[in-house]
Amino acid sequence: MTIYLVRHAEAEKNPFDPERRLTELGKSKFRNTVHDWYKGNWTINNIFCSPYKRTVETAEIIKDIFGFNGEVIKDDMLLPGSSCENLINMANSFPGENIVFVGHQPDLSYHLANLIACSSANFSIHPGTVTAISFEKKVKAGAGCLEFMIPSNP
Repeated sequence: MTIYLVRHAEAEKNPFDPERRLTELGKSKFRNTVHDWYKGNWTINNIFCSPYKRTVETAEIIKDIFGFNGEVIKDDMLLPGSSCENLINMANSFPGENIVFVGHQPDLSYHLANLIACSSANFSIHPGTVTAISFEKKVKAGAGCLEFMIPSNP
């Protein structure tokens, strides 16, 4: 199983956080990133995102480029402050080998560190970055292998 941790693309500066949308530059750069990511003949089985507008818009770009026919699932468990345990439970509760989670910083850095090392290692995941973590079977803390990290492209 492979899970993809995706930080939402560059968003506008708006005082009401849940309503922040992606900037046009953020959308453009993220489309380039997703085209780089999708260079194989494989499919996504599930896409989950926080219900914030910027994560939903980011997930919709992934859905469009991959030709994903399913529904993007908005889940409060991916709101800022999400726990790695909840992410692991979500990943193991749904069928499929390729699951995408679109979320926020600093949560994604914590999840990445916990999934590959069970540690508090510090990663910097910039807006629009895609990270792939593979697992032998089920998703489990410390059992993941970091396959790649694709930063948002110019």
